[in-house]
Amino acid sequence: MEKLKVLVLSSDKSIRYKIKELLDAGDIVIVGYSDVSPIAAQKAQGLLPDVALICYESPSTFEIAQRIYQSVQGCAIVLISEKLNLELAKEALNSGIRLLTSFEEGSAAVLDTVRRAGALEQLRPGAKEASPGKTRVISIYSGKGGTGKTTLAVNLAAALAKQGKKAALIDLNLDYACAALYLDIQAKDTIAELAQERANLTMDVLRGFTVQHYSGLTVLAGPNTPDSGEYVEGRHVESVLSVMRPFFDCIFIDLPANFTDSTITALENSNQIYIVMQPDLASVRAAHLATTVLTSLQLREKVGYVYNKESKAFLSLKDVERVLGTKPQFMLTRDDKLADRSMCIGRPIVLEEPRSLLGRQLKAMAAEVFEK
Repeated sequence: MEKLKVLVLSSDKSIRYKIKELLDAGDIVIVGYSDVSPIAAQKAQGLLPDVALICYESPSTFEIAQRIYQSVQGCAIVLISEKLNLELAKEALNSGIRLLTSFEEGSAAVLDTVRRAGALEQLRPGAKEASPGKTRVISIYSGKGGTGKTTLAVNLAAALAKQGKKAALIDLNLDYACAALYLDIQAKDTIAELAQERANLTMDVLRGFTVQHYSGLTVLAGPNTPDSGEYVEGRHVESVLSVMRPFFDCIFIDLPANFTDSTITALENSNQIYIVMQPDLASVRAAHLATTVLTSLQLREKVGYVYNKESKAFLSLKDVERVLGTKPQFMLTRDDKLADRSMCIGRPIVLEEPRSLLGRQLKAMAAEVFEK
């Protein structure tokens, strides 16, 4: 049975956590979070949730709800507040909000309201069909260095760009960013400078901070110096993704190992999360620990595993499966010589050696990830 996808709208992180606990059920998955602001409609258009659960914060909440109702077919709007009253109910119904609930009603009542709203919305004329053109936001993560995480992110993005897809790559390694090195590009302005930009963020503004790779890939590079990464916060990541979604088919995010505010925001806004590992104890343990964190964030449904296999490995694939409780979704043949050469000349494997075994595997993975 397909799970009910819920987008949570609240500007208060403690409220978000409270809602996450209320929606803790096997048939519901939270696909993202957003502030109660105009960017919420853009996020809903990108994530296409079944239900948008919006927390009442001010009279402008109803305007945001109406924007989502009008722009996202098949998305039911549910209002949640501390207490309900008649005036609130009247305003809500005039804004396209289908049902109301309150925190004081408890988890069972909130869950029932969200489920009913999702079911009722499918009866509305013109309820959504799956949109084949929606933007895919794909995060690549590893809790341990040296697993090939950046190599994977760069090659998947470049492969799809080469195929004519509108692809983007965001380097969120705020301490030691190196995606630009793998692509042989120099970025004067990076996500760190973008975070200090005071102008209202639009795609025209954002383009001034990106670099266009010859493959067609758009790159928002990571900071040129470790200290400038401190300017980048979760709200910047959320704004960047909201602005980029309408203009790209897929957005890849190369993530750092630490779970910072910006990392968690990227993960919450991703459609898919791939954890990269190799057959050694430290790498597999890091993947297991990351899975535990992502499960606590209610993001487990988005997680897949990429396994860089080696001919002489201490751990067997069965050992890895036993630790993770599942099989890796993708198996890649580790080729350090090819990967190192690719990095040194600044040309992705899928462009420099597309017919190599690893090149073919990367192109096949890119195609499959995009279609998910």
